[in-house]
Amino acid sequence: MDIFDKVISVNDNIKEEDKELYKYGLRQGLFIIINLLTTILLGYIFKNVWQAVIFMIAYSPLRVYAGGYHTKTQLRCYIFSMFLTIAVIYANKYIPETNLYIIIITIISCIIVFSLSPVEDRNKPLDKTERTVYRKRSLYVLLVEVILIVILLSIGFKFVALSVSISLLALSLMLIAGKIKNCLAAKS
Repeated sequence: MDIFDKVISVNDNIKEEDKELYKYGLRQGLFIIINLLTTILLGYIFKNVWQAVIFMIAYSPLRVYAGGYHTKTQLRCYIFSMFLTIAVIYANKYIPETNLYIIIITIISCIIVFSLSPVEDRNKPLDKTERTVYRKRSLYVLLVEVILIVILLSIGFKFVALSVSISLLALSLMLIAGKIKNCLAAKS
């Protein structure tokens, strides 16, 4: 019996057939909390806490609907996510905070997200209806984030606008990687 079994066994109101679903939800919740804390810790270590937090806030909602590259295990996902976070933090440090760079990154990212979204994973295939719904939602989130970038640029918060645009770029790269992975899997 693991910790999740013990937590669920405390509540007598959970039906036997629902226990696995609750355990899955608890594991996912714990995984999200660990990712959140690790992202903040990495931001602290690399002296860019705000950029790490902005990345997570901008990246996560779009990732849910747009999809992209997925690893085979949660541990690999965690490790990959931490490397991605570090790469984003470094990109925030070294990409100049100019309107031109922010606009170019945003336009390139929008083209990629618009062209590829959603990119499914073989562990989470999407039917036709789901693809349509996920595409609409990912494009809606993308639109909101682009509007946010424009507002941030117009009020002079370039460092935040850059962080959001780099988040879009990271997501775009994940979509490309996911598409490549899917093509390679289809050939084998």
